[in-house]
Amino acid sequence: AAVALVPVAASPALAQGPNFAYTYGYGTHDAGGFGVELQGDFDGAPGGRAELEYGVTDHLSLGVKANVIQATGLDSMSLEGSARFAEPGQWPVDTGLVVELDRPMDGVSPMALQGILVLEKKFCRFVTDGNIDLAKDFATGSPGFGASWGLGYQVTKAFEPGIQVVYGETELDPMYAGQLFGGASVKGALGHTAVFGGLLFGGANEIRGTLVLAEDF
Repeated sequence: AAVALVPVAASPALAQGPNFAYTYGYGTHDAGGFGVELQGDFDGAPGGRAELEYGVTDHLSLGVKANVIQATGLDSMSLEGSARFAEPGQWPVDTGLVVELDRPMDGVSPMALQGILVLEKKFCRFVTDGNIDLAKDFATGSPGFGASWGLGYQVTKAFEPGIQVVYGETELDPMYAGQLFGGASVKGALGHTAVFGGLLFGGANEIRGTLVLAEDF
């Protein structure tokens, strides 16, 4: 992640989008705008995802996502909607919602629905984001729960390191249910392109890493 961020450190502005590798931020695409996101995960089940998003309005984006696990290939397809309820800074805490419907490709596993409450606050050069996740597949009785939080500092307008804490089921991944992770996250940007890196430690002495490339156009 550090190597990928070196060329973007002199950028005049951060691209739109999330601030942390493992936490959704308070943002949607402009009406008529598109976004592409590519992510690689390096953890207990290495894989990644590719996502295409479209701004329906300035406050609502819709996307389609292909989720891949290295061992088995295409694992599932998802539909995702992201909404923000006001302009940034208009409320004491910026509040949004992400809803994702996931369909496994094995023809056996049940579909799952996830709702994520997004909370963001910026003050001076600091930014903090929090997510509360509830996930439910259509076969079992009890929902899965997850939460994540990040605190970052804008060193320059193009470089934003931070810390991250992640608990439980996030991104519809029951593999880490009931486990707590903490670590670092870093963001760099050049124009409409952003790069995120994250490295977490916790669980049963596990290490989780992710690298994300996001492009708005």
